[in-house]
Amino acid sequence: MTTISPSSTARARFGHAGMPRRFSARGMVDDRAAEYLESVSSQLERGAAQAPFLILHGPPGTGKTTTACGILMACLEHRMGHFEQASSMLEAVKDEFGVPGAKMATLRGTAVLAIDDLDKARLTEWSVERLYEIVDKRHMDRKPTIVTMNQTVGAWVKRVAAVADRETAFAIGDRLADAENVVIEFSGRSMRR
Repeated sequence: MTTISPSSTARARFGHAGMPRRFSARGMVDDRAAEYLESVSSQLERGAAQAPFLILHGPPGTGKTTTACGILMACLEHRMGHFEQASSMLEAVKDEFGVPGAKMATLRGTAVLAIDDLDKARLTEWSVERLYEIVDKRHMDRKPTIVTMNQTVGAWVKRVAAVADRETAFAIGDRLADAENVVIEFSGRSMRR
């Protein structure tokens, strides 16, 4: 793990980024994600970044959220980014349904987006459509997006296809499984124990 020490700029942006407090003092990034972090961070330093998605999957407690927050913390040095727990994100989008959606605009447009525990969100037909809008827009614009989940993308898509529109589920999965994306599998025992 690489330690990220946040600057005063990053700390000032931290509160607006939605990151959990436990990650405010310092960030940790799994060494396998260091190249992705370096690429995105250096692009943000020069302006806007374009990057494939970073998919982090594996058992609970193995460092996926820690790595996502560490990357986001480093990126806050240069631009705004946003952390969202998947269930809360979709609930907030639902709450503003029918009005001009500031939340959807943030999710689609923020410089770097981390979506935590995608496979923990209870998905409905409606929420899968909103998730598709977010994932598709970010994928098309090549906006750096970090997704954490316990399941593989393939297993998650099968589960979603059973409760929502199959084509939409597979369209999201296709973007998450893009060959350009960086996929890192985490394993081992929970670090929380």
